[in-house]
Amino acid sequence: MDGFPDFIEYILICYGPLALIIIGFLIAAAATDVDVRRTYLRNMDLRPEDERPEIPEPTLTERTVAYTPSRSKVIIDPNDKP
Repeated sequence: MDGFPDFIEYILICYGPLALIIIGFLIAAAATDVDVRRTYLRNMDLRPEDERPEIPEPTLTERTVAYTPSRSKVIIDPNDKP
C-alpha cells in the first residue's frame, strides 16, 4: 500500500497535462459553437446546377451595410464606380 499514493502522483504528472488540454479544447469548442449553429450554410440548394431554377440578378438602388459570417462589415454602394 505504500506505493499507491506514488502511483496516483505519477498518473497525474503523466496524464494531468493531457486532461487539461482535452478539457480546454472542449471548453473552447463549446464557446465557439455559436458560429456553427448559423443557418447560412444550411440554406444552400444541393441540387445540381442544371436543375436549379433561374435566379434573377439582384439590383441595388441604395447603400447597403451587411456583415459576413465572421462578423466583418461590408458596405455595398451602387453609386461607387471601381
